[in-house]
Amino acid sequence: MACTSPSKDVLRAIYPSYLGNLPLSLLKSTLELLNSLLLMSFLRPLGTLRPLKPGALYGFTPSKLQRPPKTSSELLMLLGYPGHHQPTITVDVEKFKSVIQGLPGTNPDDRGYFDYDRTWLEARDGSVIKEYKQNRSSFKDHVRTTQWDDLQLTYFISYAMCNYLSIPFLFIRPDFTTRELEPHTEGRDNWRVLEVTYPDGFPTHTKVQKFYFDDKDFLLRRMDYVTDVAKGVAAHYCWDHKNIDGLVFPTLRRIVRRNGDVAVFNGPSGFVIDYTNVVIHEKAA
Repeated sequence: MACTSPSKDVLRAIYPSYLGNLPLSLLKSTLELLNSLLLMSFLRPLGTLRPLKPGALYGFTPSKLQRPPKTSSELLMLLGYPGHHQPTITVDVEKFKSVIQGLPGTNPDDRGYFDYDRTWLEARDGSVIKEYKQNRSSFKDHVRTTQWDDLQLTYFISYAMCNYLSIPFLFIRPDFTTRELEPHTEGRDNWRVLEVTYPDGFPTHTKVQKFYFDDKDFLLRRMDYVTDVAKGVAAHYCWDHKNIDGLVFPTLRRIVRRNGDVAVFNGPSGFVIDYTNVVIHEKAA
């Protein structure tokens, strides 16, 4: 059941937590977003956010973030990629593109490219090894135990990382719909819950997802979703938030099975993601 307070109240509180001391030079294409927030009554002080001049279209800068995550996964083992992996991924969060290297099943010199609904592998000489132009159609008739090929794995990891790095900034886009649900208590923590409906065809886990934000610091603590391509029902936990050049990222994630609203902690992890390094590349002027 949805509560009466508007979802924008949650957004007003969330964004200062994620943009606390971001340098002005990195905000050139977030001006419209931030100015709209500055006009609202925030639930807490803006802190070190600086006054900004209007005039730019929404887009989350910096344009590129690079991070090599260490991953281990029951899901990857099920799909034919056992073991621990440490790929390097560079994400353009404004254009929703990524480049990934070091995924299991690929040559160390190969690069996987993701561009919204197109994914392809390139060899070191730039030649295209394999390509999908409609990524989701390649998963047609799959069940949970169907083995994936390396390009399907590239697509899954790439769109997931693009989403994770863009949250919560994606939610202000006009084609996204949000509403606040009833608060959630987990252990001693009280979390505010935001239901987000993604636009049709957007590359994400599923169309409607839930996001849990701590009611004290407004950082993301949990995500609930169904993975349409992997046929899983997930509770996705976020820990070890770090401020990196003014942007806040959870650097440790664990994804477990979920029964309704209840996370199943006493079983194997669908994924464990430990980000060992995060580098922000400032967008050129």
